[in-house]
Amino acid sequence: MRRTVLIAIAAVAAIAAVPVTAAVPVQTASPVKAHVNPVTGGPHTTFTVSFRNPAQTGQLGSTVRANTVYVQGTNRPGCVWSGQIAAPTAAAKQMIRVALTASHMSGAGAGAWCAGTFHGTIVQSQHFTCAPPHLCPMIAIRPQTIAHFSFRVKRRA
Repeated sequence: MRRTVLIAIAAVAAIAAVPVTAAVPVQTASPVKAHVNPVTGGPHTTFTVSFRNPAQTGQLGSTVRANTVYVQGTNRPGCVWSGQIAAPTAAAKQMIRVALTASHMSGAGAGAWCAGTFHGTIVQSQHFTCAPPHLCPMIAIRPQTIAHFSFRVKRRA
């Protein structure tokens, strides 16, 4: 009898330890149109990406939702060819503008864009916030690409 109870408790504990992604209320982001201004510029141009936020970002109960802008061009030494920058927190349907300046991109080793075409994506991600951190559920929420864009850098503006 005692052994049966222990086996039953172990089975219930094992089932409870399995992450259940269906139980997490995840709002899927709709694809949006992103616009870049200017579309063509020079090595020191600040490009502005604008898009309408599909879903509220920031602290949402026990989760944090954020948008990140990623860009990538041709890899050349001595200039910025890729990077990322966080978009500001915004309400759903709010217009967001993100300034892409070569010197402010994460991982920027130089202050000027490399010449060529840059392709960018805007990715919306979510993660849990817990206190203390070791009590967070082991559930991954898949980041979603919500927009694509591109711009061109000429050697001289």
